[in-house]
Amino acid sequence: MTTTAAGIPFGERLRSVVAHYGPLCVGIHPDEEILAAWGYEVSPDSLERFSMRMLQASLGKVGIVEFPSAFFERFGSPGIAVMERILYAAKKGGFVTILDTSRGGSASSLASFIDVYLEDSSPLAADAVTILPYFGFDSIRPFLRAAVERDRGVFIASIGVSPSAVHLHSAVRQSGVHAGETVAEGIIREAARFNDTTLMEKGVEEGIGSIGLSIGTAVDAQMYEEVSHFPLTSYNGPILSSSYEWDGDRAKSLASLLGHGKDDTGHTAHDGTVVVSVSHSLSTAGPDLKALHDTIESTQNEVRSVVSGSESPVEH
Repeated sequence: MTTTAAGIPFGERLRSVVAHYGPLCVGIHPDEEILAAWGYEVSPDSLERFSMRMLQASLGKVGIVEFPSAFFERFGSPGIAVMERILYAAKKGGFVTILDTSRGGSASSLASFIDVYLEDSSPLAADAVTILPYFGFDSIRPFLRAAVERDRGVFIASIGVSPSAVHLHSAVRQSGVHAGETVAEGIIREAARFNDTTLMEKGVEEGIGSIGLSIGTAVDAQMYEEVSHFPLTSYNGPILSSSYEWDGDRAKSLASLLGHGKDDTGHTAHDGTVVVSVSHSLSTAGPDLKALHDTIESTQNEVRSVVSGSESPVEH
């Protein structure tokens, strides 16, 4: 199935891919530990061998892959050249690509990244990128608008990857439009409003926006309630939940978070719009291709069960 950006909004393409394959996103994270475990040296050539192997193992089992750009950028231009080739291979393989750039800054600074990450002519263009909103939501609004105009997506870092980040995200705003709300809740409400506006402009009454939320691996229902009263069932865009490891504890945490988002009929929030990126616990099965393939397949099934609410979280 095709995942090209032209003509179909990112949110709709993502929902279609999740319905076809499932919610698992293979995180391709070539860190020093995993390269050493595979018997690879730490070099741009090893990044490429590792990444291509993970793509090969994912074909036919998942429809979404994610790359943290920092793993490639640390090698300078040779590493960025590898990232370009990996993105090209992923697109040719029909994957939806998410590039974890975690960029942030003033609107003028982010304007330069529109050409880098959103234009079809750029070798670094991905289907979606991650972005930081902590220079103010107005600083990222032009970037979000540019992404939607190009049928691409953005995942906004809304709730952090560690428990200590709750101190920032649960801080209460003292002034402005969101006075009395937490930092995280204001971000979530602004993102939801942006999706509402863009869907309305396109005359779409029922649909999913292309601006998503990135929620860290440590977040469960209790932590979410500490930072936001905005119900997950009311959010009209995709949610990216990152997980370095996939195990029973992570499954319980995710099930708890999504359970917090059940509606009055008992349905879990965001049918077809929750994406779970898993990296280390998949790649440790390599470099054997069959072992990788089997691990990705079994994890896809486990993640699907947790996201759909059809089964109890898996124990390992």
